[in-house]
Amino acid sequence: MIDCGVMNNILALYFFINVIQYGETQILRRVDVSTVNNKVEYGYVKMVSHDNHILNVTAINISYHKTSQECIRACLNFTDCWSINLKEQPNNEIYECHILDTDRFRNASNFVSSSTGNSHFSLDHDCEWEETCINPNKKCIPNYSDGSYECVCEPIGKYDIHCTNRNIAFQRPVSLSSLKSDSGKPAFVTDGYKGEMCDNFSTNLVHSKMGHMEMWLRIDLGGMKQIKFIDIFDRTIGAPYHQRLASTDIIVYGQNPMDNRQLCSTITLQDTANGDKVFKVCNKVLTGSGVELYKAPNGWQMIHLCEIAVYGPTK
Repeated sequence: MIDCGVMNNILALYFFINVIQYGETQILRRVDVSTVNNKVEYGYVKMVSHDNHILNVTAINISYHKTSQECIRACLNFTDCWSINLKEQPNNEIYECHILDTDRFRNASNFVSSSTGNSHFSLDHDCEWEETCINPNKKCIPNYSDGSYECVCEPIGKYDIHCTNRNIAFQRPVSLSSLKSDSGKPAFVTDGYKGEMCDNFSTNLVHSKMGHMEMWLRIDLGGMKQIKFIDIFDRTIGAPYHQRLASTDIIVYGQNPMDNRQLCSTITLQDTANGDKVFKVCNKVLTGSGVELYKAPNGWQMIHLCEIAVYGPTK
């Protein structure tokens, strides 16, 4: 009988490969040999394609193939292959295949746009998703051996594993000055579901009535809290509508919405140009029992969004 320690060593030799290219999932197999019983073990892992990009680093191997899939399969022959550059040659019949022993996360400045036909393939990992370390001042460093990652957060300070402190707005009560008839429930703003649950026509989108009156959205934090960072998520599609959050003040208030109102920051038109997410840092650490998004009366306007997360200062 093999003891648990030996069994864990055997299982650690499984390497799972599952390549996603051009919208199709294809299974590839990497072979490894157990050091315990010299038995060949098999497994699979996902790879993600980044079209029209390459990682501009030195390759550990360069080969030429008739198909892109042959290049991807070549990665299976190198235990230190963590990503691939695939370069289409001028005659469109031969691919230059670069096997790389590093990734775009450790070499972010070398991950660059390239001509049409070139692609970068990386091993799928939580670091591939923007929300893994949600603070923009970060980089995500993957550990391919056990699937873990580290968020290196700079330059603001030290954060938890996701480059944030705990979201103190999570599942806290929300109120709006007005609510559009087809809007989602105000509570959706703090339910933890971000843009992935909120597209252009989603009932998860929380939407005020449109008009010329002042508008506000308030989150009751349930007591006095220190507040430093605000993360706001809008609908995932419908880019022109993101601009509706422009000229919105983020207010931290005291014991009630009329008490000790302090300006954290103002959402600018430039902030909304970054897509469906706005990350704002208060000018200083503020103390209050609630956060308010406020739009003064100024033309035809509204407030709509999917999620708000509120964080305190770093330790």
